[in-house]
Amino acid sequence: MSKKTSRRNYLAEALFEEYGLDESTFDVPDISTFNPQFVKDCYLYGGVKFIKALEKYGVNENGEGVNLLDWHYEFAGLIGDFRVPVTLTTGCAQIGKTLFHTFLLCHCLTEGGLNTLWSYDQERSLNVQVPSNFRPVIERWLKKAKIKNIANDMKNNTIFQVLGATAQFVYVSTSKMAANKDKAAAGGNVVGVSRDILVHEERSQYPPGSADPLKFRLAAGRVPSRPVRELGTPGAGNGIEAEIEQADYEFYPHYHCPDCGTTAPLHPKGCLLLEYQGKYLSPTGRPLNWRIDDDGQAYFGCVSCDRELTPEIRSKAWFQCLRTGIKLKDYLEGLPPEEPKQRPIVLERGMEATGRTEQSSACPSRFDQVGLLECLGRRLGAR
Repeated sequence: MSKKTSRRNYLAEALFEEYGLDESTFDVPDISTFNPQFVKDCYLYGGVKFIKALEKYGVNENGEGVNLLDWHYEFAGLIGDFRVPVTLTTGCAQIGKTLFHTFLLCHCLTEGGLNTLWSYDQERSLNVQVPSNFRPVIERWLKKAKIKNIANDMKNNTIFQVLGATAQFVYVSTSKMAANKDKAAAGGNVVGVSRDILVHEERSQYPPGSADPLKFRLAAGRVPSRPVRELGTPGAGNGIEAEIEQADYEFYPHYHCPDCGTTAPLHPKGCLLLEYQGKYLSPTGRPLNWRIDDDGQAYFGCVSCDRELTPEIRSKAWFQCLRTGIKLKDYLEGLPPEEPKQRPIVLERGMEATGRTEQSSACPSRFDQVGLLECLGRRLGAR
């Protein structure tokens, strides 16, 4: 009777040793790839569950926790509410536009099992942003959520998978554009794939028409509203700000002055910059005249009484619509809770985006940028 002998799998052992794995690595939670209840909850409760997940798992790319102010909660509630199909977010740099949308991506991947598509203007933007901003955030989110994910040990800047859900990163500018003049097309790596959520990063930098084909990737998506989230730095007027002009609502941070009682938008034009010969900015976008105190320091001030708007006052800002006057909190609470119903996608050609942000001159002194975020919401198909 022959004795059966076992053979060592040297390849498996080498891989385990190289990546520091053990058998416990494969004890992953039994989580379905797609969670239909997640989508229902987004329609019944808006962005409430996203906010709870953000509080629990949200850590920035530096490993630091996020200090959430009231207007952060309002902002997160809007982008996480899929009853609002399209949102446009714009504002100055370093205020968390990308970070909060990355948190949303983490939430949709890990708890919803949704497939997402995130686009950049150029390949080099993708290769910088994904490893430096996305990966550190998602890896820390997974660790805090105690989700073991072995599918992404190889560093891939275009695909990230979590338990079967896929986050795909693409860029819209291709080398073919130079030969085709003004004709732009998204890269061929998105052809034939279906995604549930679409995010456009730095929308104002996109060549004309380059983002249009990506909308077709939502045609068979499992979220009925086909959510699109666009974000970007204000440009020369032909980028994301051109789409803002077509939005139904334009929510902007507002403040209340404790001295004179004025309630007004916390806008840099007026609160931080003063008019000079009827203008705030030069033709190249540089500030012409700052608010300066007696010590020669720039400061935020009330547009009515010039009282300094301290960080404490600005931290209490809230979003309010510049067009209708409704507060964002009231707007979201007024959206009817309803079960998602499948409906055909409405494809709308966006405004051509060719604007490019000018480098502004340095501020006379350091100041924090609490409240300089614009957040725009638009219902799909509404005019």
